[in-house]
Amino acid sequence: MDRVANYYRFDGGTWPQRAARAEAVVVNGAVRSIRIIDGGVGYTAVPTVSIPGFDPVPATPQVVFSSAFETNGRIGSISLG
Repeated sequence: MDRVANYYRFDGGTWPQRAARAEAVVVNGAVRSIRIIDGGVGYTAVPTVSIPGFDPVPATPQVVFSSAFETNGRIGSISLG
């Protein structure tokens, strides 16, 4: 097998994944933006964003796909609105 097939081999599980981490930037009690601390890896679909302690915030993450195994399927940005 080649390098790509070996990296994404399913061996009874899924391909490598790491959850993204982000923090809300709050100004005067309202979420103004979301800063990504770690974009994670291995996302194949857009995840849901939730911010504990706040009403549902309309946040849209962008999943970035690349040929770099270590960063493929990471969250590149999260926009509000």
